[in-house]
Amino acid sequence: MQVTDASYVLAESSDHPMHVGLLMLFEPPKGAGSEFVEALYEQIVADHDLAPEFRKKPMTAMGGVVGPLAWSTDLDVDIRKHVRLMRIAEPAGVDELLAAVSDWHGTLLTRERPLWGAYLVDVLADGRFALFLEVHRSLMDGVSAVQLVQLVQRTLSKDPTDTTVRAPWHQIAARKPAPAAPQAPQPTPDTSLGSLLRMGSKRLTGLAEMVPDSARVAGRALADRNLAVPYRAPKTMFNVPVGARREFVTRSFTSSRLDVVRRFSRSDLDELVLAMTAGAVRNYLLDRNALPQTSLVAMVPVVKRTRDANADAKVETVFCQLGTTTKHPGDRLTAIKSSLATGRKMASSVGKASSLVSSVAAMTPKMLAGVRTSAPPPFNLVVSHVTGPMERLYWNGARLAALHPASVLDDGLAVAINATTLAGTLDFGIVGCPDAVPDLGQLAAYLESALVELESFYS
Repeated sequence: MQVTDASYVLAESSDHPMHVGLLMLFEPPKGAGSEFVEALYEQIVADHDLAPEFRKKPMTAMGGVVGPLAWSTDLDVDIRKHVRLMRIAEPAGVDELLAAVSDWHGTLLTRERPLWGAYLVDVLADGRFALFLEVHRSLMDGVSAVQLVQLVQRTLSKDPTDTTVRAPWHQIAARKPAPAAPQAPQPTPDTSLGSLLRMGSKRLTGLAEMVPDSARVAGRALADRNLAVPYRAPKTMFNVPVGARREFVTRSFTSSRLDVVRRFSRSDLDELVLAMTAGAVRNYLLDRNALPQTSLVAMVPVVKRTRDANADAKVETVFCQLGTTTKHPGDRLTAIKSSLATGRKMASSVGKASSLVSSVAAMTPKMLAGVRTSAPPPFNLVVSHVTGPMERLYWNGARLAALHPASVLDDGLAVAINATTLAGTLDFGIVGCPDAVPDLGQLAAYLESALVELESFYS
């Protein structure tokens, strides 16, 4: 097991699940009967041809309780223990669905089985049905949301008449064949606690060694006052220890609304997602008299796009000022665009050091949470946008209508905001710890308010 994968496994506790999720909503095909979802369930659990990553479970090498972690391969996965058919309590609306997803997302995946699970939810009151997929971060190489969306794109069909039933966990042609025989555990580098600490030390040392060259290349960017760097963010109610409970809320927006703002503001979708988030966070904190006098800083994973849908995702980490001290939506968007552009330039200039900085910064909230210190947090929240399928996709004739990502929380990071572009919509998924960030639904509602402000200004 790679050291980074082991760190996700070792960092997990009952209060800190380390799996990410994706909530998919589907519209059944015309004429589908009441048995459509149940029949779909029986088909997907009958197919045992799983992709290799969905057969992996962690184990301690050399038979000890502590020591290096390794992956073992489960060749006899009981699909029904991973995929469950669920019916939501009456009135079976979206609110009831999100309450159920919140409970599922806050529950640990058992390590006795491969680290993934799914819930197929029978027809809701509005006629749609849902699939909630959750996968441990150790299986996703640290770019979890991107890979989950890619799994969906590779699994579903562009043809509404295609009745071939696949699921994201199934073996598909683009993947390598599953192993034909049991494999002995192959310990990779030492993943004991001491090794992980040494890894952190090496990362800091490596970062220090890169500073001279990186500083020369990125000097101009550093001189920009709009550059957001880690460890200069204000303290907020988002940067506190988290408990075991999770709340998951969603919002969707039509692409036609966003296109108007994009065209007149000359912005891209990453910038609009940040602007909507900034407006929502600003109003949420103002309601609670908790808005800092300096701008909040977001850590923004930026995906390097490629034409090859099967290629591994490449992600840069950018730190962006959200302009939360600015009341005017246009000025706030301008500040975000400037900060994001400078951050992208910095990340490209620094190159490999960007990943080292983000690794160290990502570990800091957990280390500082609950500790009395005057040190500022490295950032206040994570905001991400993943470009999903631009064409309509179908699952046994059912149209994919929404795609809401669910991220990971940790001490010092009590809320995460993620968005995914789907054909015709922009779908948000917000995860928070309700003990630290109450009434998360209000924060989601303020996304609408923020978009209305931008529409009013740019119309």
